[in-house]
Amino acid sequence: MSNPQIENGYTRIANELLIALAFVKISGQSRQLFDVILRESYGWQQKECTLSLDDFAERTGIKNRSHISRGLSKLVTMRLITKNGNYDGIRCCINKRYSQWECLPKSVTGQLPKLVQRVTKIGTPLHYKKRKLKKEGVDCKTPPKTEDFLTNFPDHFQASEQFKQAWTEWLAHKKQKRSSVTAVSAKKQAKLLAGFSIDVAIQMLEQSMTNGWAGIFELKGKQGSAKDKTQERMDNIKKGMEIAKRGGVDG
Repeated sequence: MSNPQIENGYTRIANELLIALAFVKISGQSRQLFDVILRESYGWQQKECTLSLDDFAERTGIKNRSHISRGLSKLVTMRLITKNGNYDGIRCCINKRYSQWECLPKSVTGQLPKLVQRVTKIGTPLHYKKRKLKKEGVDCKTPPKTEDFLTNFPDHFQASEQFKQAWTEWLAHKKQKRSSVTAVSAKKQAKLLAGFSIDVAIQMLEQSMTNGWAGIFELKGKQGSAKDKTQERMDNIKKGMEIAKRGGVDG
């Protein structure tokens, strides 16, 4: 039966840092790696630690090295840690200046591998499909006209040149991310945008494109900027510190 005792070892960590961590969402494997770095540095009363990928695998149970490397890179991108060295010896240090931490957008998605992008929906290699179409007399050089789905919007949206320009830019943005808008998704996005004024709808599209998001979301206003999100997190941490000093839960 498990019965941890501090007499068998413990990790000294400032309460302020723990409170700050409670306001940051870290994905599963990245959090595992972060906890290992915390244990192997602060647990030995050191500012940093040096671990190999095998060491991380042994301490987390994550067998795939690429997953470990990806998780560490995410921690670096979020500025939770700094790291140097190669897979045989990675020197990691926790960035205790939590005001510098950055939260990754939830809806951002990575691109598909190039090999996957070069295969059609039914699994036929693209070069083979073009060759077959060419034999059938189909012109493969002239791309088909892209559907703009504007008919899904109310008449006043379709009449707005500003909105049509913003919507066209959104479709180009999606295409560049290898995630074209389908008829079903376009209908749902039109329903969402039509619930707002044209100006707000344009701002929602610009918000998604600016942040590299794959979807459209309601405006977050000033709270949506990275600077204000950081300030909000700092205010929450300050409140958490005051609660901790009182020794109770804020009611």
